[in-house]
Amino acid sequence: MERYGTRQYVAITRADALRLAGLDGTPVEDILYASDVELIHRTEWWAWWSDLKITTAFGLPQDLQPQGLAPDAAQLISEAWESDVIEPECGWPLLAEIRQILNRTEIWRGEQRGRYQPETWERLRVVLGTDREAILYRVDHGYEDGYYCDFTRDLPSGLIDLG
Repeated sequence: MERYGTRQYVAITRADALRLAGLDGTPVEDILYASDVELIHRTEWWAWWSDLKITTAFGLPQDLQPQGLAPDAAQLISEAWESDVIEPECGWPLLAEIRQILNRTEIWRGEQRGRYQPETWERLRVVLGTDREAILYRVDHGYEDGYYCDFTRDLPSGLIDLG
């Protein structure tokens, strides 16, 4: 399969890519191209590919709906994708490798900031595709224009995980 990316869309044929580029104003020479990739997982908002890339799902044919990631991996990717983080600190490939969340424990919560969700840190114990366990940390907080959600392998200095 081929993948074409415009500013806002993704397509699997050149003809669709050219049509979508016209819609979002992407110059033809700026269309991103990848050959010999497979679509592994797709949600309403994002798509995960065999070359370990995540793209928007906008523009893909509706009948293309593979669900190759574990539900817990898809959930965590969605949490980050739908927030204002550009890419999680731990990287999309690590989140995609998750097979199961064994537990989630809140380890720190900041002070309430009016109507916005305070900064919150969670420890996630997960099983990766290689059957090994790992610890990830999730941080999120709300603000006027949206929310931030990131995943990291390490806590920032000054924050201690007593778990």
